[in-house]
Amino acid sequence: MRRLLPLLLLLLTTLGAVPGSADAVSAGDPSVTIATYSGATDATTTIQVRLLLVRPDGADSVQVTNGDGTTRTYAVADSLDWQLVPPASNAAAEIRTVTVTFTGPTIAAVVRSDTILVDMQAPRLPVQRLFQNGKGWFLAGRIEDRGTGVGSIALLGSTGAPITGVDVCVLTLCPPTADVPFFLKRARPRMARLTDAAGNAKAVRLVRRATSCAQDAGRYPVFTLAERYYHCVEAGDTCRQDDGHFWNRSAYVRCREVDGRQRVILRK
Repeated sequence: MRRLLPLLLLLLTTLGAVPGSADAVSAGDPSVTIATYSGATDATTTIQVRLLLVRPDGADSVQVTNGDGTTRTYAVADSLDWQLVPPASNAAAEIRTVTVTFTGPTIAAVVRSDTILVDMQAPRLPVQRLFQNGKGWFLAGRIEDRGTGVGSIALLGSTGAPITGVDVCVLTLCPPTADVPFFLKRARPRMARLTDAAGNAKAVRLVRRATSCAQDAGRYPVFTLAERYYHCVEAGDTCRQDDGHFWNRSAYVRCREVDGRQRVILRK
């Protein structure tokens, strides 16, 4: 058996089947791509990534650096596990660059680079207004994310299961803030799960608030994200549909044109 091993290794090397051999690695237009373990290439929520390599013909080793003065050398491979430099503690997100240099005995050095955005911070919910609204609930929230931006929000019930939600943005980079209203007919939301464009997620407890509008006396709350959070209105009051309020769709109040003027109407 010992005599057969050298012959077997020679055969595998000839066929390009020995792991780590240069001949077993695909060659082509040389490149490096920084990717997450799930395959994303634009942004990452962790500094642990994978480098996808395409070597030039003749390359048998690759030197890798984050540009921080430290370089590591590996046998050329289709992919390498790599660790990026983490963002500064006061930074929401930072771009990181990885540079590779392909070398071999018969070729000149070939240098390639790639970048990725590192975002490790979850979104925030600095403003939330949760009110009981007739037989249902109203929530107005302002989501913030200073990294890749606001991705989505899901409202969770008492069991932790989603009640409803909305995709605010499905791009790689999204707006840093979003104002979102929800009108729920019955179920009270207990938590809000916030997700940014990179995939960072955070669950925030929702706190119920009360209004001073005496609904039994015919005064109803209309909600906004402004400083006072809501206004009490009565049927027949003049109003504007575009004044920044979230007109109360899940309970009573609408702003509609009546006899040529915008007025508050009640729809039981």
